[in-house]
Amino acid sequence: MIEKHNERKKEVVDFINDVIRDINSIFLCDYPSSPRIQAIIVFSLLDILASYWYEYDGKCETQSKRFTSWLRTFCLIGQNVEYVKNTRWHKLSSERLWHLRNSLVHFFGLSNESDGIYMALASNKFSDKEVDEYESGINKLGESLVIMVKPKDLYELIKQGGILMLKDWIKNIHEAQAGNNERGVRHIDGIERIYKKIQSEGAKLIPM
Repeated sequence: MIEKHNERKKEVVDFINDVIRDINSIFLCDYPSSPRIQAIIVFSLLDILASYWYEYDGKCETQSKRFTSWLRTFCLIGQNVEYVKNTRWHKLSSERLWHLRNSLVHFFGLSNESDGIYMALASNKFSDKEVDEYESGINKLGESLVIMVKPKDLYELIKQGGILMLKDWIKNIHEAQAGNNERGVRHIDGIERIYKKIQSEGAKLIPM
C-alpha cells in the first residue's frame, strides 16, 4: 500500500511541476503573450491548486468558494513572502481578485469597479517604480482607486501560496512519522483523491 501511495504521490507532484514549467514558458519566451493571456493562465493555476486543496481535505465547495478561500489561506497572509514584499496585494480582497478572474476568463475584460477598486494590468517589462507612477497618475484623475497588477507578480504570489500548501501537506507527513496515525491516513487519503481527480480530468503532460 505504501509503495502504491508513493507512486501516486510522485505522479501528483510531477503533474504540479509540469504545470509550473508550462506556465514559466509564457514569461520566458522571446515573444511573450499579452498581459491578459498571462493573467488568465495564472488564474488557471490558482484554480488547480485550490481544487487540489479541497480534494486533499475531502471537501466539496463551489469554484468561487474554493478560489477565495485558498487565496485567503495561502496568499493574502504574512507567511507569503510575495504578499509581504508587494503591498499592492494588501489592498485587494480575495473576492476582488475573483471578479477580475471571471472578467478575464469569460470576457477578456478587467471587471467593473468592486470594493471601490478598478483593476488594470501592466506589462511585466515595467519596473515597480513605473507601475507606481502610472497608478498614481491615474488615481489623481478620479475618485475610485485603480490598482495595476503585473501578471508576473500575480504568478509569484500564487506560486508562493502553492509552496505553503505543499508545506502544509509535509507537516502531515512529519506528524504521521512522529506517530500521529490520523495525520498519516489523512495524507494518504488526500493524495489518493487528488490522484483520482487528475485521472478523471485527463490531466496529463502533452509533449511539445
